[in-house]
Amino acid sequence: MKTSWKVGRAALALCVMTCVVGCADGGIFGGSGGDDDIRVDTRPDTGDAPDAGNLPDAGEDAGLDDAGDVPDADDEPDADTDTEPDTDVEPELTCADILDTASTWTLPLVGQAQLQARAAFDGEGVWVTYVQRPGESGTPERVYAAKMGCDAELLVEPFEVSTSPEVRSLQPSLALSETTLFVVWSEDDLEGTVRARAFDLDGTPRQVESFEVTPVLSSGDAINTIWQPDVAVLDDNEAILAASALTSEGARLVLQRFDANGNRLLDGFFPYAVDTYGDQTEPSVAANESRLITMSFVGGGFDTPRVYHGQILAGETKATPAQAIVAHPTIDLNRGGRLSKAQNNGRHWLAFSGGVGFGNDIIVKDGSRMSAGSDYASSAVSNREALLGDVAASPTGGAVAWITRQSSGTALNVHARRFLANASGDFISQTGRLDLHTGDQARMPYGVSIDHVAGSVYVVLWGQGDAPNTQRVQGRFVNLN
Repeated sequence: MKTSWKVGRAALALCVMTCVVGCADGGIFGGSGGDDDIRVDTRPDTGDAPDAGNLPDAGEDAGLDDAGDVPDADDEPDADTDTEPDTDVEPELTCADILDTASTWTLPLVGQAQLQARAAFDGEGVWVTYVQRPGESGTPERVYAAKMGCDAELLVEPFEVSTSPEVRSLQPSLALSETTLFVVWSEDDLEGTVRARAFDLDGTPRQVESFEVTPVLSSGDAINTIWQPDVAVLDDNEAILAASALTSEGARLVLQRFDANGNRLLDGFFPYAVDTYGDQTEPSVAANESRLITMSFVGGGFDTPRVYHGQILAGETKATPAQAIVAHPTIDLNRGGRLSKAQNNGRHWLAFSGGVGFGNDIIVKDGSRMSAGSDYASSAVSNREALLGDVAASPTGGAVAWITRQSSGTALNVHARRFLANASGDFISQTGRLDLHTGDQARMPYGVSIDHVAGSVYVVLWGQGDAPNTQRVQGRFVNLN
């Protein structure tokens, strides 16, 4: 494999920018497959014994010749009676066998810098999508992907996902099904296009060229000036795109279904009105096996942002319930909502920051529970402000990763913490906070990314570097026990 935003409205764009596989199934091969050796007794009847219906004699039944001897090896294949397993065949190693939780790894650099990374674990390794900033002056940014193994060694070398070399490709997001990697991103062209591409889990592309998934309304009008795309998988090799689009009314959450073959499915639509929720930015989306889509966004306004979340069934154009709910009823200032792609007992966790200033919280709640007063888990770091976070689900709960900053705004630290939840989605306990890295880290707009690997092990990504032009994507498998 080859290794390798047009600002529609300045104030809104500033708001957006500042708020921001399993082991290979070898199967069981073998079996004899040979023809049975059918032998017919052609000897004449000597009359020495009564007719027994031409049954073979005892010697034949035992597989012996007339002399009672075992047939020669050339005449009869050897029967393998060894039932012991072959000692020279080594079992295939799993992720748990080779997991490296001690190393912090960095993706190979192709160009000048790496930005806006997202991670998803497929059972064999972690897929990473990111923006690669080329070193040549005037060359637009590209979307790249790579796959890191559990031993912190590359399984798939970095390769270019985007296929439009003349425009900037930005803000990638990804989602995984059992067979397919979906990647979406925005292009900084005149139309504000959103494009996508699908891959097998070994990195083989399903299409030579990327395809457009910019939502198209029932009127036939495409939606221009669109950014911050997110994606979640549905069944039947389908996916759902959520993005923020600049309309004459303001920024609105917009949804569009599509499939791995590059087809838009039904019409794109706006589930929520601007006059109720204000400008809707920083969207996130997840979906379950019943094709129930959960989405979140930051609404309200620039000075009083609130995180909202709601649900809708795939194929419908009216949210269920029609009203999105506020993620936290008492904390007015929320930012950076993110939903877990995977589930914990049917629920998607929602992570966001609550309040502003030193010691504010990074909050996790059940994003699938459409009622106020849900249980919350929160974390804070004294003398630091919690900013963007991400969350992952596991069978026993999940984990959250986030960044904090000092008053200078330059020292961005990376933290992670695991939490346990019962079958009802109520939080039981949290483990101690793990400080992964300190210094000039995890630059905007995406911050950090986290996904579940196995047990108490998660993978966390962040951006390392004191400026965008020198940032590198770093990651680590961490045991949050």
